[in-house]
Amino acid sequence: MASGKPVATISAELLSKILRTVSMADAFHFFTDIGQGTGKSATSLADFSEKLKVVPLKSIEFHSKRGDFERWFRETLGDEYLAREIGKIEKSAHREHALEGLRTAIQTTVENRLHYLKQRNSERAC
Repeated sequence: MASGKPVATISAELLSKILRTVSMADAFHFFTDIGQGTGKSATSLADFSEKLKVVPLKSIEFHSKRGDFERWFRETLGDEYLAREIGKIEKSAHREHALEGLRTAIQTTVENRLHYLKQRNSERAC
């Protein structure tokens, strides 16, 4: 996902849903293994982008193997496009990426998408 742009236009309602802040109950909680939390949670796409920079690589590996990132983007934030793109990375991650490369690939994809969505949101506000 070089541009973060979906093929279809995005509704104002969906844009709001994706960019919103969710409750801690719906936040993405970073773990390194079952029952081993990192103490870091993300309550929005922007927050996820920031937390991804600092969580242990073991956490990224743990969640990517389980498809957790893809699931959270789809089920909690409602961003089907980002979920598909992250899913592609997660599925290929353990064949193609070293762990730091995995972090970079996910980070870049999320940041590109976030930039695109914020740009669309500011265009709608005008």
